[in-house]
Amino acid sequence: MATFSVNDQVRRVVATANGSNDSFSFSFQVNATTDVKVYVDGTLKTAGSHYNIVDSSAAAGLNTDGTGVAKFTGGNIPANAATVTILSDVPVARTSVYTSGGNITAASLEADLDTMTMMNGDREERDTRALLAPVQDPTTIDMTLPDKATRAGKVLGFNSSTGNPEATQQVTGAAVNVSGLSAGASPTASVATSGGTATFSLGIPAGATGPAGATGAAGSAGAAATVAVGSVTTNSLSAGASATAAVANGGSSSAAQLNFTFGIPAGATGPQGPQGPQGTAGTGSGDMNDVIDDTSPQLGGDLDVVTHDIVSTSNRNIDILPNGSGKVNLDGDGSSGGVTISDGLVDIRTGTGSRAQIKLYCESSNAHAQTIQPQPHSAGVTNTLTLPAGSSAELVSTTATQTLTNKTISGGSISGITDLAISDGGTGSSTASAARTALGLAIGSDVQAYDADIVAKDTNNTFTAAQRGSTDTDTSNTGSVTLDFDANQNFVLTLTGNVTLANPSTEAIGQSGFIVFIQDGTGSRTVSLGTDYETAGSAGLTLSTTASARDIVPYAVSATGSILLGAPQLAFG
Repeated sequence: MATFSVNDQVRRVVATANGSNDSFSFSFQVNATTDVKVYVDGTLKTAGSHYNIVDSSAAAGLNTDGTGVAKFTGGNIPANAATVTILSDVPVARTSVYTSGGNITAASLEADLDTMTMMNGDREERDTRALLAPVQDPTTIDMTLPDKATRAGKVLGFNSSTGNPEATQQVTGAAVNVSGLSAGASPTASVATSGGTATFSLGIPAGATGPAGATGAAGSAGAAATVAVGSVTTNSLSAGASATAAVANGGSSSAAQLNFTFGIPAGATGPQGPQGPQGTAGTGSGDMNDVIDDTSPQLGGDLDVVTHDIVSTSNRNIDILPNGSGKVNLDGDGSSGGVTISDGLVDIRTGTGSRAQIKLYCESSNAHAQTIQPQPHSAGVTNTLTLPAGSSAELVSTTATQTLTNKTISGGSISGITDLAISDGGTGSSTASAARTALGLAIGSDVQAYDADIVAKDTNNTFTAAQRGSTDTDTSNTGSVTLDFDANQNFVLTLTGNVTLANPSTEAIGQSGFIVFIQDGTGSRTVSLGTDYETAGSAGLTLSTTASARDIVPYAVSATGSILLGAPQLAFG
């Protein structure tokens, strides 16, 4: 807390950054670094991340008079022309409590008065940035804003009579209506607002009619117009179509050139004429010299290629396309084995909207079939099925009972296996007891035996036996003494000289206990406190001075570096 006078000054600093300066001073006074807020271009920054509050020597903390410097960290220095705002924000709260019969110290009063002065300064600074009615306004003025429902979607205005705030219609669009008025009428203008649109209505009178002008001279006679036929185009249309006709002027108005376009449908097909005489026999052994001599050849019997093949030229496909529901059948003679594809890839496609299939039938009258088909289109995948290597290898079924040999399983789970060996990831046992033995685990030696009374640290527990914290009993203490809060909860210290309790490093937030101070046979030993130990009103500890006197002091750890000491209970008999 502050122990200085609080000056009357603006508790806000506004500065313009130059892109390289990382430190900005503030002259208003605060109690703690957390009472300072820093903004860059209106954005609140985070202490410890974007900046730190330091004193004039760049050390962490404030100057002795409560002023300081906002020092930005590397990578967070405000850019050139950025606005840096440092604002006082003292919490509206107090920590001192004055009890009946308790001590009121100058330090506690100073701290409370300083804090209240700072809070008033913060309020004054904010008021200077607020909308205020002038001092000369009547006492009846009411600057209360309309409620949320009334002002939503409106703009703020002020009543023409009372001057009080009121919600007015927000104009988000505009429209203009213009109407003509008769000559000599007065122009009109009006504006109306509806649904956020301002509509301007303007009435504009016509001007007076001017006098008639003089008759112009007669022009010379124009040349006689000519009309000529340009192009005539005819288009053949299919039989039954409607005839069309169009004409376009390819010249000018005085020398027209008409271009005609006609669409003429074909006439109906006439009756078939009589069959002509048979032509002379060709020179070959058949009736045709080449299949290309007939544009629609048909076979009167089986096609026997003898020792030849059906081949294509120029890398063309050979398409065999049945009509309608007909199918392409590739068949063997029933004894030698069927169809052989000696080279290339086989693509099985479908045009029916169903997935392609390969059916493999059994050896007995094709009574059973195994079907291979792809995933549906909705799966969105393309897979490759590679048959397993090795002699007599089989594909694995998800339903059949099969034996897997020399297989590696990565991920997933295995079920239905009894007594899986340890080397295979199991214990080789069928019972829990046997499994523990196989793993070399013994309850009480290698693992904790079940005990219903084991306490869980995240559960409320009821203790049925006495519980006590560990206590450090030290019979000789003088000079600097550091308590080990990690090893002990309570401490019994015999003072053999004046003692200073040094700041510890092992306290834990929420830890509590007691410290017993015992005067030795001499007595009058004193105890001084490190900065981590705090007493009510910063009064320190006043202990008994009688030889062998025993005093007890309770404590509680509120934060790292903050150990709160209660009032000493003195001179136990």
